[in-house]
Amino acid sequence: MKPSENAAKVTEAAPSLQRQTWQVGLLVVAITVLSNLPYKYANSANSGYAAIESVVDFPIQMPPVPRMAGWPFRYLIQYPSDDAYANRSPVSRFAVVPLAMNLGLALLVAITLAVYSRRRSNRGQTGVRTLSIGDLLVLTTFLAIGFAWWQHLGSLAKRDADLQQRIRSAGGGVAVSAWVPQFLAERIPSSLRDRLVRIHSVRIEHPKIDLLQSIFELNELQVVRVGGNEFDESQLHSLGSNPHIFDLRVAGRPLDAGTIEMIQSLPNLRTLNLMRTSVDAQDIQGLTGIERLNLIHSDVRPSEIERPEWSRSLVELRIGHPGPGGEPESLLLSDWPRLKTLAVEEFDTLANSDAMTVRLQRMPMLEEVRLDTFQKFALELGDLPKLTKLSDSQIQWEARVPRGGKSPGQIWCSTIEIRNAPEFEELYFFMPDMERLILRETPKFKGAFVGAYYKTYRNQPYETNIKPAAIQAVLEGLGASDGPELIDLDAVPLANADLSPLAKNARIRDLRLSQTGTTLKQWKSLEDLTELVRLDLHESQSDEKALGWILDTFPKLQHLSISPKNDDNFFMRSNETTLEIVDHASIRELDLKPFSTEIFGDVRIFNSPSLSIALSLGYVRKLEIIGANSIAGLSLQSPFPENATIERLDSANFFAVGGPGVTDKTTEAIEGCKTMDTLTLAYPNLSTEAIERLPIGPTTSSLSLPGTLVTDEIALKWPKLPFVKHLDFRDTAITEKTINHLCSGGIPYRMVLDRTKVDVSDISKSMDFSQLKALSLANVNIGGETMKRILKDASLEYLNLSGNTLDDDLLSALIASAGRLEILVMRDCTVDEKKFTELANQTRIVFDIDGTDFPTALMTRLLSSQRIVEVEQWQMQKAITQQQQSGQSMQWFRFGAAPTDALIDIDRFADLYNQVSAPEPL
Repeated sequence: MKPSENAAKVTEAAPSLQRQTWQVGLLVVAITVLSNLPYKYANSANSGYAAIESVVDFPIQMPPVPRMAGWPFRYLIQYPSDDAYANRSPVSRFAVVPLAMNLGLALLVAITLAVYSRRRSNRGQTGVRTLSIGDLLVLTTFLAIGFAWWQHLGSLAKRDADLQQRIRSAGGGVAVSAWVPQFLAERIPSSLRDRLVRIHSVRIEHPKIDLLQSIFELNELQVVRVGGNEFDESQLHSLGSNPHIFDLRVAGRPLDAGTIEMIQSLPNLRTLNLMRTSVDAQDIQGLTGIERLNLIHSDVRPSEIERPEWSRSLVELRIGHPGPGGEPESLLLSDWPRLKTLAVEEFDTLANSDAMTVRLQRMPMLEEVRLDTFQKFALELGDLPKLTKLSDSQIQWEARVPRGGKSPGQIWCSTIEIRNAPEFEELYFFMPDMERLILRETPKFKGAFVGAYYKTYRNQPYETNIKPAAIQAVLEGLGASDGPELIDLDAVPLANADLSPLAKNARIRDLRLSQTGTTLKQWKSLEDLTELVRLDLHESQSDEKALGWILDTFPKLQHLSISPKNDDNFFMRSNETTLEIVDHASIRELDLKPFSTEIFGDVRIFNSPSLSIALSLGYVRKLEIIGANSIAGLSLQSPFPENATIERLDSANFFAVGGPGVTDKTTEAIEGCKTMDTLTLAYPNLSTEAIERLPIGPTTSSLSLPGTLVTDEIALKWPKLPFVKHLDFRDTAITEKTINHLCSGGIPYRMVLDRTKVDVSDISKSMDFSQLKALSLANVNIGGETMKRILKDASLEYLNLSGNTLDDDLLSALIASAGRLEILVMRDCTVDEKKFTELANQTRIVFDIDGTDFPTALMTRLLSSQRIVEVEQWQMQKAITQQQQSGQSMQWFRFGAAPTDALIDIDRFADLYNQVSAPEPL
């Protein structure tokens, strides 16, 4: 090529080279600017924050994530104010050197790329563009830098992972997360996120010096909770250079001036725990911006705190109280604009009966005051527009109660005065030392729960020796207060107390006087509480006039609980054992626990449509229920009175009656019921039409119709009973068709088919017998193969084969498959002696053999081994065992008549029926 042509090409290439150089420069500038702009960062891959909490600390708050700038060297950290931390002053840390390093690095990269681009262009002018050694060196350099950066991130992640293991091995807790620009939080690859995970929160008790040093070298640490006195205090000073510290606990040691100065210098500190340290009120005077502060068991006396600088920012304060024998203390706070929670509590101080005055005035944000039950208080609270409650604190109460000692069960006060607290709702307090009680301007005050009990290791004994002045102070205070709607005085000894002050409080709607020892004479002083809707008088001194007077005096009463302290003297209204509720439209619930309604011989409920009492009656002479269609249920142990009148029990959950007095008119009352769970009609005088109309539905769990005219034709019209647990069709004409239809969900756990036409062998072989525990087949033939199938599939405990011939096949089936069988009832049976002896020898079954003949020697052996019992005896022992295991009180029990089954003693009705009609076995 001619020289002139080369010169022309160089001239043409000059603008192109200049343009490429500018492009490279602009690209580097753009990357530098973008990588060094400030970005809002976000937490990603959070974990472990639950391990940071402990009983001595505040609940963890997620620290804010800063706005940061600078890559690869960070030069700006900012914590601006935001909605979550509105009180925070902006925190900003700017460093010139990292910014200069970033700019220098960018300039070096720009120069390198420009020189490289120029050399490449010069080579291109010769027409030869080959890959040179210089190209490889540049490419290798950039790849090496990228790989080194990736490895550096990996080494930092491994360093933090190793440190996490060391902290956890020392019994501490660690929380980690990755800080990434917010706009990349959902886009960043997991492999990169894992390498950015760093330790941000640490809790460590009694750490070793080298471990603590490693922790304090972490440059993104936000939460540090350290306890103990085993390390060098100078190590704490290094935290002063960390702008991220948000939550700091230094507890269990004296603190020097350098540490206190370091704490005061932390610009982002919001939570500070100085529990069990040597700091005093002067040391913390210079704190600013603190939102949560714990000073329990420090040298800061409550009386020294009034309105320090940090009172303008504080949201939660925890402070201690003196122990027994200490100097009297007081806490007088006013005009703290942001305080929401105040706790006066300790961890190991014993009970102190010297009252500590707590006076809180004009706290616009205060919502909760938490008080230690081991300290008696005199409370004076006023102008607290957001206060909702006073809470009790019982931290480590077991360790603070001496052996054989006790502590108050609720807030312990001598004075409670609350004024102008429009959101205040509930008050729980321990009253034996009360001198003054008053709540005014508390329109939402709903409940006052007055306690007189202590906490001990074993139980909660009640204080019975309370000064009359304390009782009267409480009653007068509640009577003169603005509210509450509910007053709970349960177990407070009020015998002979004047209850009349309570009648002055027109807002009372719910009054609880259970176990107070009060009498009708005292209750009469409450007659002005005409708006009362609930009254609890359990175990009080009731007399024959109590129920009638209460219902007549409080016309709006909806719930009444009343029972005698001694049931031997419990008679209601004018007649012995008479229950009469007439024209009480409001009454909804009448609770007579712990006694049942069986005590009533005469029952008259008239025009009380809301009453939902469950009437489980014993032997009733007269029964009248009219205009009470919310009755929850009715059962009678005695024959249904022929002169009884009942109408519309539309809401009944159970109905269990028996005897010839039960007629079609009786069952008309329940025909509209949609909620029947348990239905028992024992040997009634019912037509087939009435039986067909019975309220039997898919939710019925217990159905007993012994001695009725029920047939397969009627039963097949009823719905299937998928949840049935108990069936009793003794002395009826049903067959296996009824069982196959009703028990589509499986055989119930208790089934009585005595003297029916059921062919047990034809009960569907696909039927599930696994729930069956009690089966009665008196005078119903059953073969050995059928018995084997039932015993194999069921969990039988009770089997009644009375009136049958127990042949070899049947006894062999019992020997082979007795399983869980506990008792075999075989009254009036014909038995093969040899086979029965084999059954007795090979099983642990007990027998009821009344009316069955056995040789004297065999009877003697069975009696001596306690294998001969009456079924009633076995049933009673079974009931006692079951109820002891369930923790329930003992109740009357017979097979087929447990509370969850037929509800009445069907056997007694059967005996009465047999005496009257002496029917032949079907």
